[in-house]
Amino acid sequence: MEIKYKNSFLAYMAGGMFALSPGVALDCQYASCDLPENVVIELLDEIDEGELEESEFIELVESLSLDSHGLLRRRAAEMAGNIHADSEYEKVEALFTRFAADVDSNVRSSAAGSLARWLSASDGLTRSAVICSWALSDLKSVRLMLVRALYRGYYSPVEDEVIEHLGMDTEKEIRSAVVAAAQEHFSRNPDIYASVINRLSLDPSRRVRKAARRALVHLLRTGEFPGHA
Repeated sequence: MEIKYKNSFLAYMAGGMFALSPGVALDCQYASCDLPENVVIELLDEIDEGELEESEFIELVESLSLDSHGLLRRRAAEMAGNIHADSEYEKVEALFTRFAADVDSNVRSSAAGSLARWLSASDGLTRSAVICSWALSDLKSVRLMLVRALYRGYYSPVEDEVIEHLGMDTEKEIRSAVVAAAQEHFSRNPDIYASVINRLSLDPSRRVRKAARRALVHLLRTGEFPGHA
């Protein structure tokens, strides 16, 4: 990457970050830097590899998360997974909460993957606390992002109970996502997940019922369902 590009971009971003006032959205406007889109992404990839101090890295991700360009917000969501697990929790929570509510589904999907990575890198107590706290969030977007992150891996002994709890969520989109998580982790706790999927197969939502019944058929065919081996 040419140094002139890197210096131009870093200077522009630094100026934007220092000018950012609390509660004011920053529009990075990478186009105004006269940098091609692919150059901006490459620069962010290099920065993501450890070019900034942790506090500066978090500021950059925060700034990008407020940008008007979906491409940069998505890249910021991906970068969030590389925030150190011992970083200030309030900032991490605020970032993921913002990503969870993004209007772009690609940003939300990337954020779920990053949350999964961040949970994996956190200590057991932090993982359990975060999973339980976010499962009880008043925000549908946060609960949904949590379920999608839990689908991607196992992070805490409380996860089974949390998935069971979210299977009774008032939002059908969350209950539908729970089906996928329950099927993915079925072998770890067949009794709990069989109960979850059975219940959701009778859900008032056609979408949820359909997902649960497909999961049941698959589990029965593979002999994983309790008592049907």
